[in-house]
Amino acid sequence: MNISKFREGWYVMYTKSNYEKKVFQELKVHFDIFFPTTKKIVQKSQAKRVLEKPLFKSYVFIYLKNEKERLKALRTNGVFNYVNIAGKPVIVTKKEIDTIKLFIGELSNIELAPYEICIGQKRRINFGPFSGYDCYIVDYNGNDKVIVRIDSLKSCVSAELKKVHLAELC
Repeated sequence: MNISKFREGWYVMYTKSNYEKKVFQELKVHFDIFFPTTKKIVQKSQAKRVLEKPLFKSYVFIYLKNEKERLKALRTNGVFNYVNIAGKPVIVTKKEIDTIKLFIGELSNIELAPYEICIGQKRRINFGPFSGYDCYIVDYNGNDKVIVRIDSLKSCVSAELKKVHLAELC
């Protein structure tokens, strides 16, 4: 990447499989880094366990200020590269990062949904911590779920929310 073309912002690092947490631990000392996880309750025999899993497999978000930081972070063990689409590095907006943080902090049953299922009516949430956010709803796995589109990643984050908490947009 040409130094003069570097843009400060949230980049997406692509890690080796199951290295997300290790990369996060190593980089959090020197960088503003975000590793979104979701908790899932699993029952094996009669015991319930809470598993913490990455929301985005093999992805870690890192805020970079300059080319020197970009190169330094890239040398971290377990990092393959930065995510690129059409040859350009993916830069996630602060609003998208904040939305993901809000989702994982306030809602349960969060899962990553394929980007192409983000269809249906556009609505505005009128209840709870997401009041005022626009979203798309879909009938997904038999449930009504809110879909927040993360365009820069070509992904969607979904969570269960009742239909009555969604207002039509004029």
